[in-house]
Amino acid sequence: TAVAIGSAQITGTYDGKSAAVTIDVSGLSSVSVSVGDSSLKVGETTSATATANYSDGETEQVTASWASSDANIASVNSSGTITAVAQGSVTITGTYNEKSGSATVDVAALSSVSVSVGDSSLRVGDTTSATATATYSDGATETVTASWASSDANIASVSSSGTITAVAQGSATI
Repeated sequence: TAVAIGSAQITGTYDGKSAAVTIDVSGLSSVSVSVGDSSLKVGETTSATATANYSDGETEQVTASWASSDANIASVNSSGTITAVAQGSVTITGTYNEKSGSATVDVAALSSVSVSVGDSSLRVGDTTSATATATYSDGATETVTASWASSDANIASVSSSGTITAVAQGSATI
């Protein structure tokens, strides 16, 4: 049974003859934590993994105990699944055999949504498409699937996919 890090020579003797073998015992040096995505938007999830780094240079993925520096920003469950809750930055820590490692996760919140249309002047019966773009607190933007509504469906209707149809003369807000 290994009792400490280092090398030991084990000798066996039988009928006056001996043989020896050297045993090298390595130990856990550190734990590294990595996350699938270090930049999340509120509501998104990613996974954390822990890697044990041994004194002999070997590594292995291990099951760690997980903690978040602020679960109000991002929580982490016992499996290492991180859920973004609110805007901010947190440290996710994984602990294995009394050694810990950590990674930072930044969470961005939705700042605004803008809508653009292919053509804002239509003739009765014409169609165009609406697109919604979300802007986040970190400056990132992405096209998103919006819930669409018309201020007057008798003038311009809009489908769930954002297709706008001119129904009658007038003005409507999408």
